[in-house]
Amino acid sequence: MKQFIIALLLLVSAGEVPAQTIKVTATAYCEKKHRTASGVKVNLNTVAVSRDLINRYKIRWGQKIWIEATREWRTVQDIMHARWRNKIDIWMTSKEKCILWGVKNTNVILSTD
Repeated sequence: MKQFIIALLLLVSAGEVPAQTIKVTATAYCEKKHRTASGVKVNLNTVAVSRDLINRYKIRWGQKIWIEATREWRTVQDIMHARWRNKIDIWMTSKEKCILWGVKNTNVILSTD
């Protein structure tokens, strides 16, 4: 939680007010040869977002989100299958890392830039 508050303070001090802070379910995926829905190859910066979040919060390709559970910024570069709701999928380098990650409930901050 401390890291989350620090990220929020950094945004505000930089003159950026986050558009939204939302609670989501976070899972992970590791397809290495995958091209994202935005056309870029997956990388350590990639996060996929469920369609309902994209529609509800007007999330766009390239938008940055702070993920409290990972304590880092990721870039929205992929979209999830329509069956998923209120969910993000974080790209990781191996199946083992994905399994260790499991399923987490976390807060995310949507940047306004």
